[in-house]
Parts: sequence; structure tokens; C-alpha cells
Amino acid sequence: MFPWVSGTVRSRHPEFSFAAWGHAAEEITADHGFDDGLGEHSPLARLYDRYADVLFLGTDHSTNTSLHLAEYRADIPAERTSNVVPVAEDGERHRIEYENIETNTEDFPELGTAFEREVGCATGTVGAAESKLMNQREMVDFAVDWLETNR
Repeated sequence: MFPWVSGTVRSRHPEFSFAAWGHAAEEITADHGFDDGLGEHSPLARLYDRYADVLFLGTDHSTNTSLHLAEYRADIPAERTSNVVPVAEDGERHRIEYENIETNTEDFPELGTAFEREVGCATGTVGAAESKLMNQREMVDFAVDWLETNR
């Protein structure tokens, strides 16, 4: 239950909240914009800026949240959606409206396979889980190009 570990910091986004722990946790989760919650003002972009790695433990690219940052950066058609949600800030409850692009994970497995084939990643086992470790910046940059060509 990582979000409840002592010292863990959570971003404020009502739909795409991120949890972080460690010396840079505050910087990574701070200023998580409501609009475009997986884009440039998200913890995903802060991780990209820090040359972070992504570790898959028993999963694959179909659940690769970092690829959504590539969707925001790629020059591809994307519908915008609006959401209205209740939030509590400074002890008061009110509604906020925010916009995001309509994301699509359908081609993430194919994209991920292409990334692993062309760029590569470290593989191994953690416990009983097949695991993969890759650089998020390399993956996002590759994904932007791949999405612009293939989507």
C-alpha cells in the first residue's frame, strides 16, 4: 500500500493522482495541473525531466502510464474531454472543471514491443514476476515518433 507509507507525497489531481517517496517526492508531485493531467504539468513530465526509469513488475506496456505523456506530446488527433468533480481545498468543498485529451491504450502493447525491439530494456525476475526496466525519457521520445507515424 505504497500511498500510505510514511513520507509518501501525493499529487492533488482528482483523477490522475501520483504518489512519490524520497528526496524529490515534493518536486515530482507539486503543481500537478488539473488540465491535461497526464501532460506537461504532471508528475510524468517531472519524471521525464529527471531521466527516470520505469520498472514493470509482472505487467506490460498495456498498463504503461508514461506512454500517455507521449500522447500529449505527439502531433496526433485527440479529442478533448471535460470533467467536473467535487474537491476539498483549504477545508472547503467546491467543484472544479478540467480538460484532458481522450487517451487510448489500444496500441500501447504494439508500441512497447517496437520500443523493446529497437531501443531495448533490461529484463529479469523480481520474486516470481517477469520484470522490465527502461528509461522513461527514451521510451517517451520513441513513443512520440511511433505515435506520429502509426496512429
